[in-house]
Amino acid sequence: MKAVIPLGGKGTRLRPHTFTRPKALLHVAGKPALGHILDEVAAAGIMETVLIVGQMGEQIEEYVRSAYPRMTATFVEQREPLGLGHAVSLTRDAVGKEGALIIYGDTLFEADLRPQLSTRKDASLGTISCDDPRPFGIVERSGGRVTRLVEKPKEKKRGEVIVGVNVIRDSGGLYDALEELMRKNLRTKNEYQLTDAMQLMVEHGAAFTTFPVKRWLDCGSVDNMLASNAALLVRKGKVLAELAGSSVAAPCHVAKGAVIERSKIGPNVSIAEGAVIRNSVLKDCIIHESCVIENCVLDKSIIGGHAVVRGFRGSTSLGDFSSLAGSR
Repeated sequence: MKAVIPLGGKGTRLRPHTFTRPKALLHVAGKPALGHILDEVAAAGIMETVLIVGQMGEQIEEYVRSAYPRMTATFVEQREPLGLGHAVSLTRDAVGKEGALIIYGDTLFEADLRPQLSTRKDASLGTISCDDPRPFGIVERSGGRVTRLVEKPKEKKRGEVIVGVNVIRDSGGLYDALEELMRKNLRTKNEYQLTDAMQLMVEHGAAFTTFPVKRWLDCGSVDNMLASNAALLVRKGKVLAELAGSSVAAPCHVAKGAVIERSKIGPNVSIAEGAVIRNSVLKDCIIHESCVIENCVLDKSIIGGHAVVRGFRGSTSLGDFSSLAGSR
């Protein structure tokens, strides 16, 4: 089985950070979000990946080849933003006749995937119960069998949401359904949706089941990324750098090679390699690589790589290679 990970989204809700790097490479709890996904893939015993990239795809390729050299990675470019279904359809030749584990690129999760990879059903979808499923896709079932998949339902009522971790044993059936969608120009909100293709499979008689996802974390916006960072740090936070006259309130992640001087860090702070923090107080922040923060009090902030912040108090979202001075 191969892992298929769509990463071509523009990440407009994460600007200015996504002007200079793909959203999958924004840091969460000590590493790029994509790294957490690939860790789950490797833990499931899958070492062949197919990654669908868009703009700045070369950054993703460089990261994967450097950080996961034992994985066999194939990169497929999506040149037009025609939806998730269209993105997955581009991977048919790369996947071949094997099954596919499809994981959405902005979805962090905790689930036991190994038992699902040997499912006897045509597909097994990771789901979680949600009070308001309208922004997502949901499943409806009868007698343990999935009977209907609905993309972005109109009604607000508790439902079983498709979180974006899908085991597709009958990958040929999925690719045929995707081709049917595009041949008939069947779109939802002007895009070819993966959920709609899976619904076609159900209508054609495919047997779908579901499995529970323990935790589902979204990284599609600044607020959600900060919340996901805080949740993951409880389990993955480590302080690897030396602290000079500084204190850390857990949970935090401070990378080896970061410089922390006369500062108070935490809780819920992730600091990447090469960052320099002096005379500052940081809480609920993500600090990317090689930035400089001096004489600041930061809360609920994301600071991009190689940025410089001096004398600022408050919350901010500052992109790569930017500077900020003064206070609100």
